[in-house]
Amino acid sequence: MAFVKVNKSNTGASYGSGVEEVRLGYHLSNGGSRGGRSMYVTITRALADKLGWKVEQQDNGRNTMSVIIHEGTYEDAGFLMFENAEAGYSLGTNGSTAGAHHALSSSISMSRIKHYAVNDPSEEKLTAACEYVINDDNTLLVQCPDWLRYNAASVPEQPVKVEPVQVKEVLPIEDDEPPPTKSKITLNREDRRRIAKRVASQLGR
Repeated sequence: MAFVKVNKSNTGASYGSGVEEVRLGYHLSNGGSRGGRSMYVTITRALADKLGWKVEQQDNGRNTMSVIIHEGTYEDAGFLMFENAEAGYSLGTNGSTAGAHHALSSSISMSRIKHYAVNDPSEEKLTAACEYVINDDNTLLVQCPDWLRYNAASVPEQPVKVEPVQVKEVLPIEDDEPPPTKSKITLNREDRRRIAKRVASQLGR
């Protein structure tokens, strides 16, 4: 799985909505050009219930749930994956809007996002409803909005997989005619003497 977990921060915010929706937004935390940049995440209560995610009501009247956010990399670039888990960000409602039909939201500092960047950092506020898919394990796969782009240079180059080459058995080439076989010559003692004398006489000339 080519996803990288977004480390948790303590920043929080709220947004109300009554429909099944995932929304990602971008804003300057302090409302000015010198403020820290943040991405806020909103998931409606109806969608959270459909996913079967655990939502708790706090003593101050807020409804909250914990969500881990994973950044898609390599073949999963362009997507974020949300997982309901206690170690994640706390998404919640305002105390005054804690009804069952309100959305749960949180803000994440852009410094926590390692593999994505805002297309136009000069923008002070952006927001978009996002396409999403519910996975079999009830995690949420969310397509990044147009204003959020993947930074391929933030991850090491993926190694190229080299498939082993299957070498078939090489059979020898058969000639039409088999090569001639060498005949074995057998000489007795008298034949060897006679040949030796002939060679000696030839060399003595």
